[in-house]
Amino acid sequence: MKPTLLSFLFLLFSALEVTCTDSGVNGFASANGGTTGGGSAVAVTVTTAADLKEAAGTPGAKVIIHRQWYNRCQQHHISDQQQDHNRCRRNRHPLSHVWYDHLAIRDASDGLLDITLQSDYHTVSWCKFWYTNSSLPHRLANLHIQERMPRVMCGGAHIYNNYHTFWGNNYAIGFGSYGSVAILNNYFNGTQDPHRFLHDVYADGETEGSIYDGTIGVRDEGKKGSRDVAGQEGSRYRPVTTPYAYALDAAEAVPELVRACAGPRASSV
Repeated sequence: MKPTLLSFLFLLFSALEVTCTDSGVNGFASANGGTTGGGSAVAVTVTTAADLKEAAGTPGAKVIIHRQWYNRCQQHHISDQQQDHNRCRRNRHPLSHVWYDHLAIRDASDGLLDITLQSDYHTVSWCKFWYTNSSLPHRLANLHIQERMPRVMCGGAHIYNNYHTFWGNNYAIGFGSYGSVAILNNYFNGTQDPHRFLHDVYADGETEGSIYDGTIGVRDEGKKGSRDVAGQEGSRYRPVTTPYAYALDAAEAVPELVRACAGPRASSV
């Protein structure tokens, strides 16, 4: 149907009616004593990739404010350790109690946001992930995104009130290899395989309350897999539990909430 002026004004009015509220640190970053960043720490503003790496690499509690785009050749890793997606057991400097909030992340040549190395208690909230160049070969993240939004292996993730909108992707949320996900009240628009089980290794996917608008393909859920990985038999999956309070928005409200409230905001800087 061709958009009309009336429908445009209705959408504009609806967007203006959305109220964006911040409830402080939430999600896993609020659990187990809370995030060690934020709070009364003096904010550090960075405008280059080098400044970001230096600020993130120093010990202690901190707040880091981004005021610049970094191109995909300036990819930043807080840890210089080599990633290994095939092993659950790691002894290399995991990072815990991290909160990624109101960020816009795009066009990295590798994953847009990788939480690995047995890192724990991470929250990703009110962030936007996308690619502007469909020819990039590794569009794996969380317009032109292929998959891993997110992909969960060897850990648990609470995935709720997200807006997934793209066409021609491989899958949206992936889980497998001892990964567990709770997928609640998300909105999937025009997506292939909204949530897919990956690899025939024990995993768990719990789903409830999401909207599937024009989607195709699988919506895998429940206990999956039939085998362990040799040498990793102790890395058994379990359903996701949330050691914090949270409130779900209705799935039908998610698209407008995300459009209006996600990404960098003047009030947060």
